[in-house]
Amino acid sequence: MSTPQDPETPEATEPEVAQGASDRRARRIEHYPPEWGPKNRPARQPAQRGHAKWTIGLVALAVVVALSITAIVLFNGNDTASSASNQVPAPTSGSSPTATTDATDSSVIASADDVGPVSIVTSDVTCQSFDDIQKTLVAAQSKGWNDRDASVPGSAWTPTQRTQYEAVGQAITDTIDAAVTLAKKTPHRVMRELYETYVAYGRAYADSLAQYQPADDFLARTSVAAFQSISAICRSVVSAAAQARAPGIPAVAPPTDAPTVGDPANPDRFLPQAGPTCGRWIPAVAELQAATQTWAALDPKIPESNWTPDQRATQTAVGPLLTDAANTVEAAGRGSGYPVFEDFATLAALYYRAYALAISSYTPHDYDLALAGLQLDDLIASACRAASG
Repeated sequence: MSTPQDPETPEATEPEVAQGASDRRARRIEHYPPEWGPKNRPARQPAQRGHAKWTIGLVALAVVVALSITAIVLFNGNDTASSASNQVPAPTSGSSPTATTDATDSSVIASADDVGPVSIVTSDVTCQSFDDIQKTLVAAQSKGWNDRDASVPGSAWTPTQRTQYEAVGQAITDTIDAAVTLAKKTPHRVMRELYETYVAYGRAYADSLAQYQPADDFLARTSVAAFQSISAICRSVVSAAAQARAPGIPAVAPPTDAPTVGDPANPDRFLPQAGPTCGRWIPAVAELQAATQTWAALDPKIPESNWTPDQRATQTAVGPLLTDAANTVEAAGRGSGYPVFEDFATLAALYYRAYALAISSYTPHDYDLALAGLQLDDLIASACRAASG
């Protein structure tokens, strides 16, 4: 196995495609994932070997793959399919609630009875409202924070840098109440957990800015990864990719431990300390990244009917890799000892399987399924880093 690189410091350079490469790069830079600004690369970790079969997440690919689309963060809230997502649905990420809930009652947690297996989200009442959170946060991130050098402590910030950081901290603070409301309204346990993760880690990051240290940046990365996971999931709902592929994905086992419901307004970090699973999760990603670089460089807007022979071969080859990764991700999550970690890992596995299933009749909307898995994987890795301190 080649020496793994830090999975959170991937090479941003993609293979050049002669026709229109310059224009594509310009479009991609505009939507560079906020937590992966070019200057915001953590120090490389010592190489670790012995995990050749640990084909877990595409954390590093979350960066490379995200560069291949023009709208990773913002989904079109006015899409023709969005009207369906704005209706109160029957939960599809767990057992059906047994109690009647009133979505207008702020004290009700609509997902309280969702205690069964997670599954691909095919509808969610909160997706339309989430667009407002996205606009607020993305606007703040785009004013220099995206290009931050996270290794500079707060004591060394220039006035401009301090303004950039504080603007993002304020945007997070300003959107927390809305995120809490959506956490209560979603009928899906795992979506509630994603909103709670955005709140818990985002609030911790905002609070850290007064005495910011480089390690605090992993709080931001975790919060943003939760934000982007929700966005990718909602995109797949709005585009109907989730509805089209979910029926072909086998159901997973119920959670190892009975889920509990806390206070969405004051959630705890879902990973208080990094255990052995984190130790295996992080260093092995580079090997899978190396095996899928060609796939990550493909233009996701090309449907299966227009693939060249080389593109078809690349897409076909990535299917077994994602399926194998899905199996390992799910097993790792179930052995982590943390219920929310398990939910996120299992959900990532389902979206990986959905993308693998979609390859034979791929449409551009199916790419959101891969992005959902990638962002969930990135979320876990960032939380592991944050827990390592």
